Amino acid sequence: MFNDNTGIPSHQTMPGYNLLNASLSFKIPFPHYVAGSPKVADIKLTVLNLLNKQYDGYEDFSSGGYYGPNTNSVGAILAYPGMPISAYATLTLKF
Repeated sequence: MFNDNTGIPSHQTMPGYNLLNASLSFKIPFPHYVAGSPKVADIKLTVLNLLNKQYDGYEDFSSGGYYGPNTNSVGAILAYPGMPISAYATLTLKF
């Protein structure tokens, strides 16, 4: 982890993590092509962090001032949590 107080990396490390992502893709042809209508539709469904694992994507040691001028946050570990489970779909039409 990087130490903002010293300006160099520290010997402390973050725990490792693994994520499970999945994606399904389908191609749907339109056999009776009519001018101006799509020839093929591509549909894709993607799920990221399928097991909804909690993890920190990044951590470092604060040099202070992050939580405001009246706090003593020097040396505090700042962790940026990773994204929870998320899903999205795309539809592509080819003419």
